[in-house]
Amino acid sequence: MFITDSHIKEELINRKGTFSMNVQVVCNASLIFQNVVARWPGSTHDATIFTHSDLKDYCEQGELGNRWLLGDSGYPSHIKTRNTIERCIGV
Repeated sequence: MFITDSHIKEELINRKGTFSMNVQVVCNASLIFQNVVARWPGSTHDATIFTHSDLKDYCEQGELGNRWLLGDSGYPSHIKTRNTIERCIGV
């Protein structure tokens, strides 16, 4: 990704002083991507991204049915659920 607009560059500087984006990724147990949001600066907290996502609305409307939505270390979670998304994105 090449960014030439200096205003956008400033927004992408995270708390460590490097450029980054915070990407919300949701996959299923078969490691198939279900939702990806890639538009937030790296300094944005995970909960903020979720709060402003269509996925939150989807969950609040009861569209998950009998499925569960589990989060990574930015949310209360167990190591097993974090491991699934890390395998999906290749960490």
